[in-house]
Amino acid sequence: MRYTEYETIYIVKPEASEDILKAIQEKFNSIIERFEGHILNVDDWGKRKLAYPIKKNSKGHYVYVHYLAPTETIVELERNLRIDSNLMRFLSVKLDTDVDVETALSAAAEHRTTKARPSDDDDESEDSSSGSQSDSEASS
Repeated sequence: MRYTEYETIYIVKPEASEDILKAIQEKFNSIIERFEGHILNVDDWGKRKLAYPIKKNSKGHYVYVHYLAPTETIVELERNLRIDSNLMRFLSVKLDTDVDVETALSAAAEHRTTKARPSDDDDESEDSSSGSQSDSEASS
């Protein structure tokens, strides 16, 4: 089955409790699942300073969600986001249309595993620096 790929960022009032944040995310997830969509990634960015005050708040709690869903899902999702009084702003962006679910899910799983692993950059930089020394020694 083919889906559309979306990402949504929403900003919750800074005084919202952890329970409220969880309830908003569970509602978001349930709407996507009801339309047989798939969540690829949820990233809680935490409280951040806003670029400008919104409803007399200078900070907000940011949450990023990357998901696949049929096109009719976004209408219901945004309707529910507009109703929630704890949300200050949200923005949904269509990333791609006609996405293969299996391919996207496997890519998201691979991204999560590589993100969770410690980087090997330190080992590579040591190898490259020793390699450059031997190259310069060889040319001398």
